[in-house]
Amino acid sequence: MEEQPQELSSIDSFFDMTDEAISALAKEATRTAVKNLHDQGISTYGMNDGIMCETKPNGEKVKTPDVST
Repeated sequence: MEEQPQELSSIDSFFDMTDEAISALAKEATRTAVKNLHDQGISTYGMNDGIMCETKPNGEKVKTPDVST
């Protein structure tokens, strides 16, 4: 009886990916997550040129206040 090739688990296939492929996958996942949050009316936060900004669901970027002072 001929052996069937085993399917790679998602973990195995992840470790076989190049750094570039992992980076591209992470960027796409992040874009999708942010879009889903914005579609639900939820703002997201992140750094933009070293400044913490809020991105509102309508795409408007707002500098967040510096609370360290």
